[in-house]
Amino acid sequence: MKKRIVLAALITAICVTAGCKNNDNNITVPKLLEPVGKVDDTAKVIKGDISNTKIFDAQVIPYTEEIGFESEGIIQKLNVKLGDEVKQGDVLAVLEGAGNDNEYEVLSTEIERLEAEYSEANLVAEYDIKIMETEKKQFKKKNAKKEAAQKQADIDIAEAKLAGDKKIQELEIKELNRKKKIAYERLQRFYLKASIDGVITCIKSNPGDNVSTNEFVLAVSDNNILQIKSDFVSKKELGAADSYYVLYRNKKYGVIQHEYDPEEIEGMIAEKLPVYSYFDLKSKDAEFDVGESLELYVASEECKNTLIIPANALYVEDGHNYVYLQSGDNKVKTEVAVGIKTTSVVQITDGVKEGDVVYVKE
Repeated sequence: MKKRIVLAALITAICVTAGCKNNDNNITVPKLLEPVGKVDDTAKVIKGDISNTKIFDAQVIPYTEEIGFESEGIIQKLNVKLGDEVKQGDVLAVLEGAGNDNEYEVLSTEIERLEAEYSEANLVAEYDIKIMETEKKQFKKKNAKKEAAQKQADIDIAEAKLAGDKKIQELEIKELNRKKKIAYERLQRFYLKASIDGVITCIKSNPGDNVSTNEFVLAVSDNNILQIKSDFVSKKELGAADSYYVLYRNKKYGVIQHEYDPEEIEGMIAEKLPVYSYFDLKSKDAEFDVGESLELYVASEECKNTLIIPANALYVEDGHNYVYLQSGDNKVKTEVAVGIKTTSVVQITDGVKEGDVVYVKE
């Protein structure tokens, strides 16, 4: 089931139509006679930043890869358990039938045998050619031109034969290596290997289970690479935002959303399965650890350096917005124009000026 998206501090209450303008005009009335409710404090009208922001529950997780076999089959052996540390390439599980496909080993042995055989034969041929070259030199010393010419012809034939043999050998070994590669790739469907260095954090299937091609069997996590998992937020919503980030101890961390398949998400929602969004951190200076909770902020309609007051300094009566300005010992009811409203602060676009003091209710 899709998790509820938490709309916390800074969520939009009304549409902003006034923009970010700021006027100094105010509307005052005589000394207030009616009660304004209990007030404990005052606050100054200040300039600050405000935005419409949705907040999503999030958690720090390690970078994780879910892996499965390249073909369907029955799991024969599981080589790991939860918490085991693994290295990239380690065999984690094996399908039944792995021992029946020995073509890879046969071809490997054959290639090794032929390479040794051809190497020896070529060395013999090269040695024979060197002997003939020595004999030719002896004929030349004796001024036996006919015999020297005949020996050179024999050398040419031997060298041509050796070159031809090496070409044939190369082609034969190349073809066997091609078949070996195919056999290796076919053999890999029986083996599930770690795709990264990390720790086994999930085992979904066990020996005897029948699995489909690329079905999730194991998860490997790298605790040295942090990611953010949050309640689901769509690409469209992020695309329309002015900014989005995670906040931890009042420090913002930029994030990049992982790509996802919209059809897959729709299917998960239809099946009432939990749906999440995943993000990479833009920087590596994170001060948090795996397992910690934080919040993802998606901000839009950002206004900077605008007049703001505490949210509990605003009164609403008959569709009109008011604040109570401090004027000596008096509380002066003053109508204001409101922009962005959040649960903590409110943007004031008209009616007060920076430095004015307003009463804050409980």
